[in-house]
Amino acid sequence: MPRSFSWKKWARSMLSGKGDSANRSGKQLNSDAELNLPLELVIEVALILGSNYSDCYYTFVRVSRQFKVIMERECLQFLPIRLESPNRIIAFHRFLILRPELAPSIRQLWIRGARSRQKPKAGYSEPTNTTWRQFKSCAFEQMHIINSCTNLVSLGCSFPVMFLCFRFMRGDIFFKHDKLTDLTLFENWNLWSCFLMDPPMEGPNLFLQLTHLTILDGVAPNFPTHLFPLLRYFSAEIYPASRQVALEAFKADKVLEAPLPSNLRRLSQDVNVRLHMVNDSELGIKRVFGEGNRCWEMRVGPPEYFRWWCQRLDQKTYPHDPH
Repeated sequence: MPRSFSWKKWARSMLSGKGDSANRSGKQLNSDAELNLPLELVIEVALILGSNYSDCYYTFVRVSRQFKVIMERECLQFLPIRLESPNRIIAFHRFLILRPELAPSIRQLWIRGARSRQKPKAGYSEPTNTTWRQFKSCAFEQMHIINSCTNLVSLGCSFPVMFLCFRFMRGDIFFKHDKLTDLTLFENWNLWSCFLMDPPMEGPNLFLQLTHLTILDGVAPNFPTHLFPLLRYFSAEIYPASRQVALEAFKADKVLEAPLPSNLRRLSQDVNVRLHMVNDSELGIKRVFGEGNRCWEMRVGPPEYFRWWCQRLDQKTYPHDPH
């Protein structure tokens, strides 16, 4: 490979701390001697950055056609794809329409096109008029993206989008997602009751293979624990009856004792449960002892859901160190 590529000089500026991504990754090289790197090493560092930071990836693929091919081949399978607005979702949908061969390379997808109003007393969120407008503006695109990325191992999406993929897309599209074991759900909307009708509705095929389930909302009533036979890790938000009492008990230097919420008590003893209470300051994680020797974990602090999701992708479990 010739050493005259224009991206080599740019990559070195990234490593020297002159680029935004270098500052973000915390890696800086200062001396001219340190910057005099072999081209092969520059490529390797670029691939590492491109596999972990989306801004690095999108910048590198614009440098040259040859390097774009390398980045797509080597980085997409490791790069978490984060789409958090209708405009980004629609743009990414158009990209996959033009480049459908890249969809199987995507393994980690975080896609969120709407926000709901939380109802802490009820324990879950509900849609607003704005939520519906956002949802309808890109619901089809979200379903198409999920349907196309058949090699996903981890997916973050709203409950309504997951439900539409299950019920209204020419059959359950999750039959094609046999590697998907980690699911994060937004916008709960208390739709779990759909699976408890008479006669009972079977859940998506996806539920049968999940090992990790995270709900970025309260669990809501009627959570069907029986639909997740392989589940090993479960996380959701918690809204204690008295927030102040819960905070004082968490801060106290003593053993925490409290039962699991009633809608989670049917989870298998093998399932590791972590419930998160949103708080302005980080107070960490503590073990809670419940009824019948059932232990679970409680985390109190600011919601940093995307960072925790990325950590879990690396560790394949919930990290015990919040930092």
